Amino acid sequence: PLALLSGTDDTVQLPFDFTRTEPVAANTLFDELLTSFQTKIIKGSVSPLLLAGDEFSDLIGNEFIEFHPGQFMISPTGQRVLDLYGALLTAHPQVGLILSGGINRETDSQAMMEHLSALEQQRVALENEKLMQQWQGKKAHYQKNLAKLQKTSGPDQQIQEQDIPADILAGFSPLQPVPIVIDDAMLLELAQKRINIVSQYFAKELDLQPDRISVMNPDILDGILESPTSGVSISLKAINR
Repeated sequence: PLALLSGTDDTVQLPFDFTRTEPVAANTLFDELLTSFQTKIIKGSVSPLLLAGDEFSDLIGNEFIEFHPGQFMISPTGQRVLDLYGALLTAHPQVGLILSGGINRETDSQAMMEHLSALEQQRVALENEKLMQQWQGKKAHYQKNLAKLQKTSGPDQQIQEQDIPADILAGFSPLQPVPIVIDDAMLLELAQKRINIVSQYFAKELDLQPDRISVMNPDILDGILESPTSGVSISLKAINR
């Protein structure tokens, strides 16, 4: 919390007020400063962002960068929060960020399942169309040869079932979509890429010192800190200079 009380000049400002209804003599400078400091500490214990200033109040309860479910693309809401965190880092040089999480298992798994299933349906539809054309071509070729044979053969010659190619006799059998499985490795990859995107934004766009941004790289899904939504969780840290 104290890092958020420091400005760009590394000084700490504690506002105090002598305009109370109590006698002025009872409100010494020390009492006012102590009260102001205690108020800041209480606010900081509730949420450090309460000390950041009114312009950053929208970050309270939004300690994550939202992505479109199942994707690597930051949502419009996530971009606004990302820009606000960038402004926070610029205004408070003693503050850094810790990036973690990166996924919401339920939301992201469902979105990835729907997206990959749709792609699989498209793949199978295109493949079946191609196979149907091939089967129809073989059938047409057989029927053409059969017609020639019937013209050159006597009327009493019969076409035996064993003379018909098996694939034509059986008819066309379309392929079925392969079931999609979203495993932990896919979710971990999604989490890691999202964290990298957010980390690179702060490093490149704001030209921050490396120690301003810490990353908790996920390695096992059971131990990962999931975000309340599809995105990267953010927590504050103090920077020691």
